[in-house]
Amino acid sequence: MSDKLASALKRPAAGFFFCGFPVPQAMCGALFVLFGFRQEGMALCFVAAYAFIYSTIALVDLRCFLVPNALVASGFGVALLKACFDMDKSAAPFASLAIGAALCFAIALPLALAKALGMGDAKLFALSGAALGLRGAITSLALAFALAGIVCAALLALKKAKRETRIPLAPFLAAGAAIVSAFLPEI
Repeated sequence: MSDKLASALKRPAAGFFFCGFPVPQAMCGALFVLFGFRQEGMALCFVAAYAFIYSTIALVDLRCFLVPNALVASGFGVALLKACFDMDKSAAPFASLAIGAALCFAIALPLALAKALGMGDAKLFALSGAALGLRGAITSLALAFALAGIVCAALLALKKAKRETRIPLAPFLAAGAAIVSAFLPEI
C-alpha cells in the first residue's frame, strides 16, 4: 500500500472495511433497500458487492485522489464470479465481460495519457465495462461527466474552486454506474 493511501486511511481503532468507512456501508444498505424488491438471490449479492467496492473507491478518491488497484481488482473478481453465474442466461458472459472491459479501457486510455483523467479512473471505467457491459458503461460515463460538469460549474460559480482545481472523478463514475444499474438495467 502506498504511503499516501496509508496515511489517508489511518483512523484510531478502526478497520478499513468495517468501521473506518461508514459512508460506503450506508450506501450499500441503501442499495440493498433500493434493489431488494427488484433483485433476488445472487443478483442481490452482486449488487451489494459492487455497491461496496464503488462507494469505497469513491471515498478513497475523495480523500487522497487515488483509485486503489486492489479494489478495482476486487471488482473484476466480482465481475468474473457474476459471469460464472450468468453462463446459463447468456451464450458468452466471459466474452461480453472481456469486450466491455477492453473497449472501455481503450476509450479511457487516451484521456488518461492526455492527463484529462487519471489512470485509476481509466481502470475504474474498464471495471464499469465489465460490470455493466459496453452500452451501460458508456451511458454511465456520460452521466458521470454530466454530473462532474454540474458540480464543477457550481463550485466555480460559488468561487469554491478555480479552473485548475483538481476534482476526483471516481465518485462521479460510481454515481453514473449506480444510476445505470438502478434505473436503466436493460442497457
